[in-house]
Amino acid sequence: MSKIAILSHEVVGAELAILGEWADARGHEITRYFREQKWDAQDVLAADLLILLGSPNSVSTGYEHPSSAQEIELVKTRIESDQPYFGICYGSQIRYCTKISVKYDFHFFDDQTWKSERK
Repeated sequence: MSKIAILSHEVVGAELAILGEWADARGHEITRYFREQKWDAQDVLAADLLILLGSPNSVSTGYEHPSSAQEIELVKTRIESDQPYFGICYGSQIRYCTKISVKYDFHFFDDQTWKSERK
């Protein structure tokens, strides 16, 4: 079983919908972390896959969520260690803010496992 860490808001944009169904159907363990709560970066980074969900905030000056700087560092560490990361909407903005210019391909195998490859 693979472990997935999902970082989102507690209410807005927190629903997993098909992502949760996909993980449950394949026996992946999901641990939720919320921007409004304290979370330890090492706990989040220990997962096999990190997913950052959307937000009504943006990374533009004056519109950031208080956790933005910590999320940017989290994703930067994740990418630098060649670990799988998937950002949706705000999660993609956070990825952009790392200023690491790397292209990844995300591959799914046998409907249960994945890997990312640096191109």
